[in-house]
Amino acid sequence: MSVDINKLRKLSDKELLNYLKQDNKFVGDAIECAFGILSKERNHNFSEAELVRIEQMITHKKTSAFLKDNNLDDNIVIDTEENKDVVRLYSKTNIIFIGVLLSPLVCFYMLFENLRTGIKLEKGALTKIVLVLVGAFLLLLIFDQIILVLVYLVLVSLIDLGSVFGFDILKSIIRIVSIYFIVKFTVDYLWKNYIGETKYRSKDIILPIIFAILLAILLGFLLPFLLFAGN
Repeated sequence: MSVDINKLRKLSDKELLNYLKQDNKFVGDAIECAFGILSKERNHNFSEAELVRIEQMITHKKTSAFLKDNNLDDNIVIDTEENKDVVRLYSKTNIIFIGVLLSPLVCFYMLFENLRTGIKLEKGALTKIVLVLVGAFLLLLIFDQIILVLVYLVLVSLIDLGSVFGFDILKSIIRIVSIYFIVKFTVDYLWKNYIGETKYRSKDIILPIIFAILLAILLGFLLPFLLFAGN
């Protein structure tokens, strides 16, 4: 949403200060412009505590707007001092992203960690969760080894897409689509049943990404060795 800064410049200091109140209904860009006019153009003095509060409010407003506009998880709260007691979880978006682009195995581990450490579960729930994750992983293996090839053969025989894309590209496309739907269904199902509308702070994903890369490298070394040993 664009903000007309010239219109804001016509407001009095008192009117601009209304933009900086804690429970205002203005968007982050408007608050930031009002703050800039007061602090830089009119030399209004703010205390250190006010500066911190205003900066946090602007960040919160902008982040909330971004999440809403991009249809991401709106249960994420900003990592501020007032939210320090809110549980940290891997976000649903990050879990699906890692599952599709890097490793479903790491994605399922992240989801399991969310459910194991962040949510109070009834007795026997973890067993059900593990069974769902194992089932989803086995389904991915089936898609990767059998159904993927069958779908490819059907597409080639009916549409001759093989001559357009080539075997490897078409196989990769089908594989990514299959992984996406299986991962998304699994994450959505477990999230809806065990996390629901729980508010949380987004957990850093650097370690899962590193783990996924190391796992890919390890498998890249092991698979040729296993295939050679089998022969």
